[in-house]
Amino acid sequence: MSPIKYTLPRILVICAIGGIGLPVHAVQPLVCLIQPSKIAEVGTSVTGVIETLRVERGDTVKKGQVIAILRNDVERAALNVARSRAQADADVQAAIAGLEFARQSTVRGEDLIKKKFISEQALDKTRTEERVAVQKLAQAREQSRVWDREMSLAKSQLAQRTIVSPISGIVSERYLSSGERVEDRSIARVVSINPLHVEVMVPAANYGKIKTGMIATVMPELPDALPVEAIVKLVDKLIDGASNTFRVRLELANSDHAIPAGPRCKVSFDDQVMGTLNSNKLTPQSATTRMPQNVAAPAKLVSHVSSAPQPVEPPSIEKSTLNALENWRRAWESKDIPRYLAAYVANYLGDQTSHEAWLNQRESRIQKSGSMKIQISNAEVRPMAGNQASVRFQQNYQSDGYSDVTIKSMLMTLKEGKWLILEERSQPR
Repeated sequence: MSPIKYTLPRILVICAIGGIGLPVHAVQPLVCLIQPSKIAEVGTSVTGVIETLRVERGDTVKKGQVIAILRNDVERAALNVARSRAQADADVQAAIAGLEFARQSTVRGEDLIKKKFISEQALDKTRTEERVAVQKLAQAREQSRVWDREMSLAKSQLAQRTIVSPISGIVSERYLSSGERVEDRSIARVVSINPLHVEVMVPAANYGKIKTGMIATVMPELPDALPVEAIVKLVDKLIDGASNTFRVRLELANSDHAIPAGPRCKVSFDDQVMGTLNSNKLTPQSATTRMPQNVAAPAKLVSHVSSAPQPVEPPSIEKSTLNALENWRRAWESKDIPRYLAAYVANYLGDQTSHEAWLNQRESRIQKSGSMKIQISNAEVRPMAGNQASVRFQQNYQSDGYSDVTIKSMLMTLKEGKWLILEERSQPR
């Protein structure tokens, strides 16, 4: 598979880091917040008492899943009555039999009138009885349709006593409990966090530079969070006069629910970092940048951060981290388990509760996977403070009976001259 190249346009702006004398374009504090893409206050249009409540806060629900059931004894009884009426066809069958008898009487009367055994008046009476029988059948069938509609109405009234989730997501709040009365209050709140929305307040000076479809990098303000990519979905056409800013909304894929809704974040369009900043400087702990090629790397940080670990020069970081990534790929593909495990920090947990559990899981999966072919493309290295680097790439994995394409993000740290994997995340492409 040929490497996929990103062709979406990007904005190139440079920000100052820890007092380094680079040009600054974003001098105003910018606001960035990760929010749910949908919020539903789940309630009901009828009044009743909750009989069963089937969710708790934090539960994952699907669209259409039952949230609660109200007491429905009366509605259920009404449905049973309506169903009995709708299923009863005795009146229709009686009307059909009466019409058949009337038609036979008419045929016999016409035959007898020819033989002059009955009068014309008797034949007219027979024909009138046939027409009446036709109307009685039509009336019986119409009544049957009315009963069908009454049954549908009873079903709808019963369905109103069952409250379902209008969206797929997470139950963020549960307001009521079983036995409580529902009138004008919501029962629960469901939020959708896949995808997430990232709301950014951007200075008016950047209006026209950010377009829908652009790719941005989002850094959630969470412990050990890795940068992830988001796509610009909405750029407001209105500038707020009081703050001289406009809003930009990005869409962030979150299929594994790894990122919660609510935290602040920093958003970069290439090298411009937009986030909740107290000034136009970032501390070494929060700095995330890629040095532009035409700007020399600083020899040292300013005095107030001189005690922090000195970062490796950006060109050396990119080359050495990519070499470490390639060694990791080769070890994995060739099933060299000791060399593969050595690519991670000594206490790596992954998605397990202990390092030993993770070691056993990886060794078992690699041995059972059969022959493997692993390709890496579009690798992007982002140097970080404290001799760390974020690496993002596309991984094409193929083994006996299974293949996938994922976007992986790794946080790597330099230990005794060797880049080791500190954290690893992946999402389907």
